[in-house]
Amino acid sequence: MAKTGLSTSDNSRHSHSKKWIHCPNPSLINCVCLGSGRFLRSVLVPALQHRDDSTIVDNEVDNCDHHLRALIVQTRGLSFLEHISSLVDPNPKESENIDRNCSASDSVCSSNYEIDTCGYDGTVSTERIECYGAGSMGTKEHKAAALDIIRKCSRPIKLIGVGVTEAGLSSSSNQCMIDLVDILECIYWGAAIADCDAKIRKRHKLSVINTDNVPNNGDVIKSHVMKILITNSMRREGIISLDGERNDGEFQRWIKDNVTFHNSMVDRITSSREGSGGMVPFCEPVPKKALVIEDVNNNLPEQLSSTARSKILLEKFGVVIRTNSKALHADINLKLRVANGTHTALAQTMALSSIVNTAALSPPTTIASSSEAAYNDSDTGIATLLMNYCDSFFYTQILPAAASAFGACETKAVYDDWRCRLTHPKFGLSTFFIAQNCAAKGGIRLGPTVRDLLVAGKEVNATTVFAFSSLLRFLTPLSPSSSCMDKDMKCKGWLDKTGTRAIIDEPKNDIVNYADSMSYNLKDGAYDFKCSCTINIGNSTCFLVDALKAATLSAQKPCEYRATIMAYLLSSSGGNMADCADLPQFGTFVDAVCTLYSQMISGDSILNILIEQQ
Repeated sequence: MAKTGLSTSDNSRHSHSKKWIHCPNPSLINCVCLGSGRFLRSVLVPALQHRDDSTIVDNEVDNCDHHLRALIVQTRGLSFLEHISSLVDPNPKESENIDRNCSASDSVCSSNYEIDTCGYDGTVSTERIECYGAGSMGTKEHKAAALDIIRKCSRPIKLIGVGVTEAGLSSSSNQCMIDLVDILECIYWGAAIADCDAKIRKRHKLSVINTDNVPNNGDVIKSHVMKILITNSMRREGIISLDGERNDGEFQRWIKDNVTFHNSMVDRITSSREGSGGMVPFCEPVPKKALVIEDVNNNLPEQLSSTARSKILLEKFGVVIRTNSKALHADINLKLRVANGTHTALAQTMALSSIVNTAALSPPTTIASSSEAAYNDSDTGIATLLMNYCDSFFYTQILPAAASAFGACETKAVYDDWRCRLTHPKFGLSTFFIAQNCAAKGGIRLGPTVRDLLVAGKEVNATTVFAFSSLLRFLTPLSPSSSCMDKDMKCKGWLDKTGTRAIIDEPKNDIVNYADSMSYNLKDGAYDFKCSCTINIGNSTCFLVDALKAATLSAQKPCEYRATIMAYLLSSSGGNMADCADLPQFGTFVDAVCTLYSQMISGDSILNILIEQQ
């Protein structure tokens, strides 16, 4: 077996592992998760580890491999490892088996973690998931212990879950990508397959699945892995020769031929149980497409891909297997346009109106008999107003734009599912949190709808104009142009003068933190936001927030905002619609945004403007 340079001696294994990792029975591990985020723990791991006795064949030789068992290794820090270690049952054989998915052979697993799910009636159910192992890549010693367990697993590792976010996937030089290559190497040269016949070893298949919505995430990870294999300065045997030239060795060929980096889409809103320090996921009910995995060549392990298993995983966990890449492309686009698009269309308006949580969108208990009654300043009236706007935006803009490419029935089905989730009366998200990075979201989530409408010669109506106008209003800073951003690119915005509404989730303190170093204060009518979007006006490049503030200080007419708003809509880091600039109705759309933005900046209540539009 080739040397990896990462092993610990057999003599020190037991004391070393007990100190740096929690894994009561490494012989059960057949899956590794790099990352311990809430989505990975609440969707991927339960689906992988689900055991259903009805799908087990009576004469199966080894039912222990009927479902996967994950070693969960966080990328940094020790919080999850310490959490799991604190939950260890000192008498596992005497304790009640609380997880129906745990077989008799699993009884050595003496710890588990909890997941809370908030039903539509407000009932919170708690599920406990067996934890077969927990570790960390956070320190040199913890990483060595984790890799040692992986290397010495007696069962072949069949799947790696990668719970790494967009930042972690941004470059092959990021530590989490280097850690992934180390894990892959330990699997290939590990005990489970290294002693097999060379032909069997080379045929061993492995799936890698990411749980973050980075476009083409599987392709991105594969690209990073191959780059590391080629350029890795450690020059391990079988990867790169000492002179730095590429050596297409056995391990690298195995990665190319037998490791599948699946593209995927994830979609379940998760928060955390209050007071749990982020350790207990607090989730909405499982949506119809919580995890969509592309498997064009049928390379997923049978624990996910068999007909019986895939049906159960779809019904219980919202796991969808796509054997056609076009189907996943449609899933992703509809999520961006429908779910994310309507979220973005609503978030800025709600935040600016001091409606701090989307739970305020829950359906009213009574229906008002007239529009005047429906749109009063009560919680019920505002929910009706906002959802009527959302419905109108979908049916008159998103649906006509998406129907030809993705089908009207499928597009509507996605909205029906999303609308139910969006109006969950007991589970919502901070509207300020959703409004983060809204300059880019305008281009990613709203831009495709505008583009398709313009290309088809269809009307871009007031609902879309309102969405972009409120987005730009949210990004308009209070302070003078010369000092609107601090060193962290943070700005200060102002709320509509509508009083301290705070429907749902009433803040206990005047200052409420909604993201790292950012907060809002309903009493003072101010909020923090960040925006790094740059725009080109004439021959000059500037930050969008600087241009917006400068325009608000000097503009007297809506047309005087045109240069700035046009530049935002064309910017690749903003509206991203440069290819629409010459389309016949694009100029009309820009003018309409200028007019409505001018109203919002002048002090007109955004909610009153929305009432007038309806």
